[in-house]
Amino acid sequence: MMASNEDHPHGDETVGGAEREIKRGITETLSQSIVPYEDTDCRSILSRALDVPEYSGRVRGKGFGITQKSLNIKKQKTPSNKELQQTLEALKAEVLELRKERERDRAAGFKDTSDKEDFDQILYHTQLSVGVINTYMRYLYDKLMGPRGLEQRFSFLNPMKTNLTEMIRKPDEVRTYVVERFMADTDREKLFFLPFNTGDSGHWLLTTYPAMKTIVDTIIKTVRAQRKIQVPKRKANNITWNRVECPRQRNNIDCGYYTLRFMKETLLMDRTDIPSDYFDEYRCAYYSKDQLDEIKEELCQFIIELQVL
Repeated sequence: MMASNEDHPHGDETVGGAEREIKRGITETLSQSIVPYEDTDCRSILSRALDVPEYSGRVRGKGFGITQKSLNIKKQKTPSNKELQQTLEALKAEVLELRKERERDRAAGFKDTSDKEDFDQILYHTQLSVGVINTYMRYLYDKLMGPRGLEQRFSFLNPMKTNLTEMIRKPDEVRTYVVERFMADTDREKLFFLPFNTGDSGHWLLTTYPAMKTIVDTIIKTVRAQRKIQVPKRKANNITWNRVECPRQRNNIDCGYYTLRFMKETLLMDRTDIPSDYFDEYRCAYYSKDQLDEIKEELCQFIIELQVL
């Protein structure tokens, strides 16, 4: 589909009660304010792992999926820049306090710092790790896909199982994982999201694959019609790709946030056919700071809810 261009503390009852009050206040504030990579070798590895020809740029599977349908998006009051910043700062302070209390209550010994490092990436606006990407995908599933019944039309592939290191070390296992995920849904129209990190530069891109039912049906018809004709493997796997003119990042850090927002906007539109010029409702040259801060707010709120720090 597309890729962005570079340019719990265990305290006493009093502490627990106070924490719940803080969470309730933060959640109420959010409910009012939150609106419901590129290297030739890397791409070659991705293409080989998926056994498809490579194509540069931002792409998605073309020619499959459902037809466009109207979606009435509920208009919401757009919070001011000041309100967004205040909400984000309050969330950061809350998560930091949760982390401090958790560390005070932990016994001396080994401490897993992975969650802390993930939050630091959000706090200091650095390149996002696969842990943050997975956390936001869980957020989208719990808060958006589940409540709206979208799990029958959209699905995620785990970027931890399709990352560059795994593709280099275990290409056959990666290919098997992807094929099994696709073949599990051959009886329905579904769009798959695959966030992919190119490795060295930490650049994130988003690839989407359309309804496998349509693809499988097409292959079956072709085989039945030409069962006596030897079809070269390179032609049998010749998937057509389409460049999507989505918003483009202006630095080498925001690609992770762009990837997360692409997935969110596609789910909000509830469309498995993504226009080549992107969705009218979200079309722009690049995302503003406020639009990226919305993703940060949702991540912070979800981290507080899960109490993973």
